[in-house]
Amino acid sequence: MGLFLDFKIRHATQNKKSLDDVMRSLYWQYYKKLQRGFTDAEFQQACEAVAGISLSDTFEYVYTTKELDYFTYLGYAGLQLKKESTVTNGGEKKVKFTIERMDTLNPLQQSMLTSWLKENP
Repeated sequence: MGLFLDFKIRHATQNKKSLDDVMRSLYWQYYKKLQRGFTDAEFQQACEAVAGISLSDTFEYVYTTKELDYFTYLGYAGLQLKKESTVTNGGEKKVKFTIERMDTLNPLQQSMLTSWLKENP
């Protein structure tokens, strides 16, 4: 979910803000200023303040059993989920998932992917 939130915030802010900005804000507001942790609602509010939009659609994945939309969220950064099925000699079916770069990226996707990779080597 952290990756989804990060990509959604980067997408909403044209890659000017990220989940790192949220975490810095929470640290100063709650730990340093109020000397306490933060609630789930306060975390969502901080994420939405940084993103400048409602993130209720993203937080819905946290509070429900709704299937994750990998296509959309990974797509924000020009990534895609690939599924490879194989059958072993014993007839057992194995599934392998990988995350790969899309062949063609728009400027925002390229910017997001480049900055995210620099921050997460």
